Amino acid sequence: MTDQDNKRPNWEEGRPLGRIAAFIVAATIYALLRLWGATWRIDKSEMHRLEAARATGRPIIGIVWHGSYAPLFYLISGQPALVVTSYSFRGSVIARFCRWFGYRVMQVERGNHGGRRAIREELAHPNALVAIAPDGPLGPRHEAKPGAANLAVEFGALLIPISANSSRKKIVTSRWDKMELPLPTAKVRLRVGEAFEIPKEASPEEAKALVENALNALI
Repeated sequence: MTDQDNKRPNWEEGRPLGRIAAFIVAATIYALLRLWGATWRIDKSEMHRLEAARATGRPIIGIVWHGSYAPLFYLISGQPALVVTSYSFRGSVIARFCRWFGYRVMQVERGNHGGRRAIREELAHPNALVAIAPDGPLGPRHEAKPGAANLAVEFGALLIPISANSSRKKIVTSRWDKMELPLPTAKVRLRVGEAFEIPKEASPEEAKALVENALNALI
């Protein structure tokens, strides 16, 4: 964790009972994710594409469909990606288990575009790595919003699509994103596409199509 990370807001400050509760919940989630992931038969042969993109020293925006993010906590653990979460009990829980997986975290106030500012601040640094779900936070499913493409153009960042395919999975049909959860003992393949740029002259429709096609190619 950097000095900059230490200065970032922490919901648990001044809330001793909240700190204990957040630790218990986060530890439970972390342990379950570790045990769950340990049963998978994992193929990470495409990870070299993310490593090659990071070796360029340019800011990187990892893009992932919202319904595919859950297994990625385990599959790409150890990558120093910035995770932005809310300044709340729930956000504190997420912050804790994300840090244990090796990610960097910033908690931001709700409703004041703090998340957007945090990502912009991060992308201003060389070799930054952030993750964005272009169809989040509430859909429509697999329809990209312009945020990731716009940030890539503004900061000269590379976009790299990431997903996870599994031989056996549970699809949570009650959720708008149809979240996919690999079942225990499933064969799980980490999918990492080729890094690409959004041309500055691209129209919003063209940028949207580039993002959607890159992600859909991994399904």
